[in-house]
Amino acid sequence: MYLNCFILLFLAQRVTEPNITMSTSTMDNDVNLFCWLDGFSPKKISVEWYKGNTLLTEKAITKIFESLNNGEKTFNARSQLSINAEQWNDGTEIACQATHYSKIFNKTWSKCKAEPTSKPLIRLEKPALKSVLTDSEVTASCVVETVLNTRVSWFLDGSLKTDRVTMKTLDGRTFSNLTISTNEWKKLKTIQCTAKHPCFDTVEKTINITEPVQKTPTLVIRRNLADILKGDSAVLECAARDLPSGELSVTFQANGKRVLEPQYVDLPKGVDTLTVRFTVPTTHRNKNQQFTFQIQQNHSIQWTSNSIENLFDDPSVELLVISSLDKSASAPQKLLCAATGLNPKIKWLPESVVNALSALSTVTVDSDGRLKVFSEISVPQQQWNNRVTFTCQVSDQDSLKPVEKSTNACAVTPDFAQKAQVYLLAPSISDMRANDHVSVTCLLLGHRLNDFSIVWKIGKDITSHGVTTQPLSVHSNGTESVRSVLKVSAEKWNASTTVSCEVTHFCSSKKMEHTIFKTKASDLKRPTIRILSPSDNDLSRVRITSLLCFIDGFRPADISVHWELNGSRLDASHFTNSPVGIRSAWSDYSMYSALILPGSKREDGTFSCVVQHESSKKPIRNSINNIYASVNENAPSVELLQGQNKLVCLVYGYSPSAINITWLLNSVSVQHNDSTNSSAKRPDGKFSIKSHLEVKASEWAPGDNYTCHVKHITGIITRNISKKEFTEESIYFDENMSETSTLDQAEETWNMACAFIILFIISLLYGCSVTLVKVKIA
Repeated sequence: MYLNCFILLFLAQRVTEPNITMSTSTMDNDVNLFCWLDGFSPKKISVEWYKGNTLLTEKAITKIFESLNNGEKTFNARSQLSINAEQWNDGTEIACQATHYSKIFNKTWSKCKAEPTSKPLIRLEKPALKSVLTDSEVTASCVVETVLNTRVSWFLDGSLKTDRVTMKTLDGRTFSNLTISTNEWKKLKTIQCTAKHPCFDTVEKTINITEPVQKTPTLVIRRNLADILKGDSAVLECAARDLPSGELSVTFQANGKRVLEPQYVDLPKGVDTLTVRFTVPTTHRNKNQQFTFQIQQNHSIQWTSNSIENLFDDPSVELLVISSLDKSASAPQKLLCAATGLNPKIKWLPESVVNALSALSTVTVDSDGRLKVFSEISVPQQQWNNRVTFTCQVSDQDSLKPVEKSTNACAVTPDFAQKAQVYLLAPSISDMRANDHVSVTCLLLGHRLNDFSIVWKIGKDITSHGVTTQPLSVHSNGTESVRSVLKVSAEKWNASTTVSCEVTHFCSSKKMEHTIFKTKASDLKRPTIRILSPSDNDLSRVRITSLLCFIDGFRPADISVHWELNGSRLDASHFTNSPVGIRSAWSDYSMYSALILPGSKREDGTFSCVVQHESSKKPIRNSINNIYASVNENAPSVELLQGQNKLVCLVYGYSPSAINITWLLNSVSVQHNDSTNSSAKRPDGKFSIKSHLEVKASEWAPGDNYTCHVKHITGIITRNISKKEFTEESIYFDENMSETSTLDQAEETWNMACAFIILFIISLLYGCSVTLVKVKIA
């Protein structure tokens, strides 16, 4: 009965398991952990706290609350445990264990579950390069971005380092510093910082002590034009490229020694260029200074730039006169001044003239760092020709004396341009015979003839009446010529009045004066004419060549020359005449005329060089013919002659001159000594030659046949001679007897002549004596 009652009672009171949750709250340095047990029944329940397997003895406060849910009574419990915040931040799990109706309910909680977090950021910083280079100890820093109590470890080249390590937590970050000696640091390759905590996986940061150099850096020291224009003349710019990332020191040096404190720059990844500026100290702004800069990566790796030398040397100046393509008399003359220095300033003098001119200036920086300033002015031609002296004055650095250079029109005119060849030409023969005024021509030949002036004089009087100056002519060889013509009355000219042409260069006080007058009949001199034919080599080629006619030793200078072919005058386009030139101290003149002979057309005939001169009323001529006879093909004539102990082969009337003569004995070639082995040119233009062969009569056997073999472009010609055997004694020629007989005859002739002379003298003396006696008696 009692058992049934117990069963009925048990069934009447239903058991409901608790729902367990956990939470936290922070107050000052403590953390409150709450364990919530909701919706359980019956009321009896016990709660315990564990850290791992260890029961926490700290006093926990547990409260139970009653609640109704849809008319059903249940219970809620809250258990509170307070622990230190540092203990909580360690990440250790805390367990809440509830026992209800002999059944155990567990729930764990920790910092990691309460506040889930990702991997924190970690930063590893090397000691500053300045510290590495100057201090005995250096410190590396590792910062972990988390509020958790993180365990930080250091590894040097993979080995754990535990001594001289400090760590602190501040503002939600963990700071750890490692201090080692500089010598130990210099030997390292890598350094690593690791951070561990139960709430996240291990994080680490590794860096190289020295960043690898992928390419040798290029360093340049220079001056920046922008700095100079702002007035910073003593600022040097150090530019580098292909640098490794990381911290670098930049040091300015003078003559290889540091003069300023280094600048330290930390290049981020991906940046390999650097520009740093230094202002040269006033103590080093002087001559003989060599400036460089050095970039240092660590104690053993550094790079040095090129050098800038003589930056503060004296300024220099160059003054140039620029030639203009515009050769007109009104074209301005451009002057260019180039100044070099630290910061040179150009001033043009004289100011009274230059102030009215606008100067064009440009500025550049040379590779040696010195500034180059160009200033250009355009001087009106009138001022330039008035020989105004222009000065370019350059000042630089207040302590230095200005430098300057000057120029004017005469200073840049070379000596050769201040001289000209002057030819004073008398009136032509036709002019003198046909007009009441004759033309006297002053011809100038040289360079820059616009700089010359021409003054005419008739007698001693200067005249400008009847003067005509022709436009200046420029020739292909760069020379210039100009003609000034003066009309003189025929009456004055025929009266042998002097006419003078006075030529002066504006830079020279020396006058070139040439005088001419009509030559008196007693002073006339007839020219001699010589014609020079082209060489056979020139005539044989298909190209243009010339006949030259030399006219020499005539007076006065006026002369007319033309060419005729077979008596017909040739057009002036076929020949060219040279200017008349003075030949000697006796004022004889000479010239030449060249007749063009086209290679494509050979005209045979008589070519005449015809000269008209005041010394002769009739034209003077010299002629030449057969000029192509030496190159036209003409077959030779050959004669074979027999002399005393020799044979002579005479070849003549052939052209061209190339010919070959050989001797044959019975059709076999024989050697011969021949002194006449070149062709001789005859008056008719053809050639002749002879060849000798020594043949002694005693060695010439009867029946032997000698041949002269002649080879020419026109063909081959042979001539033969043979000796027959004769038996008559009178035919034989005794050379020895012939020579003796000749000597005897010569001696007899001499004796007879001597006798005749003696008898003639005796008779002459006798006649004279008889005549004297008779005269005396009378």
